[in-house]
Amino acid sequence: MLGRKLNMLSAKIYLLKIKIKILEKTPFFKRKKGEKLFITHFTLLSAISAFQEACFKRLFGAYAKSVLFETHNGVLLSAPMDTEINRRLGHYGQYDLDKINFLKKIIKENDTLYFLGVHIGTLLVPLSRHAHNVIGFEANPDTFEYLKYNLYLNNVLNAVVFNLGVYDKQGTSLFYQNRANTGGSKIKPHSDQFIYNYDKPTETVVKTICLDEFVSFNKLPLPNVMIVDIEGAEYA
Repeated sequence: MLGRKLNMLSAKIYLLKIKIKILEKTPFFKRKKGEKLFITHFTLLSAISAFQEACFKRLFGAYAKSVLFETHNGVLLSAPMDTEINRRLGHYGQYDLDKINFLKKIIKENDTLYFLGVHIGTLLVPLSRHAHNVIGFEANPDTFEYLKYNLYLNNVLNAVVFNLGVYDKQGTSLFYQNRANTGGSKIKPHSDQFIYNYDKPTETVVKTICLDEFVSFNKLPLPNVMIVDIEGAEYA
């Protein structure tokens, strides 16, 4: 009985993924006419995310918290509801290898690499092998837990990471913890839109720092290379 239900669930999610692939090939970026398709695309991603998490909990129980991937980026734990990064790690065994290969040409073995918006470490883990040391910042408290495990699983000993958001001021800020694409989590925008909250993100409060002051106060080494992936907060 359970097997039949799982087969039906698998069929439904497969059909949803087919719809998304069709939508991705549709010129929905031609606004107006494409606006509905744009909304449908992200609504489907949200539905798949919720479905994915429900199946995971049904199969493995409430105490199961993550999925493990053995990839070209390293051994990585990720949240079960993430449709974006899990799809790429699971089906292709890699995440942004082209960017990693490009950055490897820039980073020298004696460099200090700063990474703002580390997420679960898909880029930090492989790039840490090419730098002298790495200093990373990740605002999302849930993602930060995965990051710490991933550093341990990959024996990354030259990285120091902080559960802080890099912003234009020190203090606290409202933060969206997105679910369908956890890498898209962000400081809550001043002007909220569907693209930011389509997957009903959890709203939390995170600590923020001004980078110059933080580096000076903690006597951290200055960066030779800085990678910034903080979902637009650099324009705040």
